[in-house]
Amino acid sequence: MSLRKQKSSMPQPLQRQPVESEEARAMSICSMRTLTVNEPRKSNPDRPRKASGRDADLRARASSPRKGLGAGPQANAAKGGSLPFVVLASKSPRRRQLLEENGVKHVAVQPRVDDADLAPGNVSAEQWVAALAYLKAASAARDGIEGDEAVMLGADTVVVHNGRIIGQPRDAADAERILRLLSDDDHEVLTGVALVDPETGRREIFVDRANVAVGRLSDQQVRDYVASGQWRGKAGAYNLAERLEAGWPIRYTGDPGTIMGLPIRALLPRLAAFAAA
Repeated sequence: MSLRKQKSSMPQPLQRQPVESEEARAMSICSMRTLTVNEPRKSNPDRPRKASGRDADLRARASSPRKGLGAGPQANAAKGGSLPFVVLASKSPRRRQLLEENGVKHVAVQPRVDDADLAPGNVSAEQWVAALAYLKAASAARDGIEGDEAVMLGADTVVVHNGRIIGQPRDAADAERILRLLSDDDHEVLTGVALVDPETGRREIFVDRANVAVGRLSDQQVRDYVASGQWRGKAGAYNLAERLEAGWPIRYTGDPGTIMGLPIRALLPRLAAFAAA
């Protein structure tokens, strides 16, 4: 079994849209009507900004770096430059772990966007993950840390198998169906990322891709895994690091972070650019 040839190892940026059109386009894709994005916050450049008590509490919860599958040369490169404090619009433990492994100080907040209630409709997988990532970051901007510099980070991940978008399983039966689809075949994983600076209104949206080949999974492997409940909250019903550790027959090309929810290789230089601006 061979992987489909990847067209490019570089992340594919979306065509830049006028700022005022991005939210409308994202909401149109997601069929949402009620979410609004903050206008850039007005600040007095002559007045030092002070973190509020809530901000200090959130920052105290920011974690220290850890080593893991997502860590690598990018983590060392990040230490050589300045990275902004990040508000992650996600409660995903995998995304938090990737940020921790790469030395990105952050806190996680629950976004006001529940993609489980949404369907992609007649849009591409790239448009879908980019739109959801932007809406998550925008919702965090509305509830962001006041009085201190922080970048809002939204992300969304889907699996694409034979041209069909696969998100998180609805239940155990759906998880089993997805795993049997992916078994002994290859698929693509797309993660959309949106960065929003609520102080300046600056934003950037990009999508990264990776290819995954899954060997044949036995009926016992599928049944045991589904019974464990570890499929919950995971695009494609699996986490790459966990399944590799469990000995599943998996090969991949691209950034493993993309498969686990955050394309670290593409994200870190963009975060550094935000800090330098």
